[in-house]
Amino acid sequence: MVQGAIGLDWHARRMGLLPRTENSDIHTEFVPNWNRFKRWISTGVHVEGNPNWAFVKLHTHGCKPGNIDLWLSSQTREFHQAVADGLAQIPNLKYYYVTAWEMAQLVHQAENGAVKPDFESAASGSNTALVS
Repeated sequence: MVQGAIGLDWHARRMGLLPRTENSDIHTEFVPNWNRFKRWISTGVHVEGNPNWAFVKLHTHGCKPGNIDLWLSSQTREFHQAVADGLAQIPNLKYYYVTAWEMAQLVHQAENGAVKPDFESAASGSNTALVS
């Protein structure tokens, strides 16, 4: 199981005092944005011994009213553009959109000491690590 980002959100406080829980849930009350993305990255979800590969797992409860509208909205497209623009400013950082299956396979590669992701193996389900 790959853990999603969990932490405290001091930017959206309850009653102006108490932090909310950040758990990488995307829905109408917690829309994706660049600041949330930076918090997800800063939690540092990674495979022990391989901190250079950070994993950000987002989720939603798709059957709740409004969620589909958010996921298909211009606001979500703007979020993805903000991520692309923001990360383009960080040299040597690469990011990938993957399925849950591919993420699990990439975790296995990281466990095996791979230096860079092998997406052919991830898509096919092979747990063979690419070692250079």
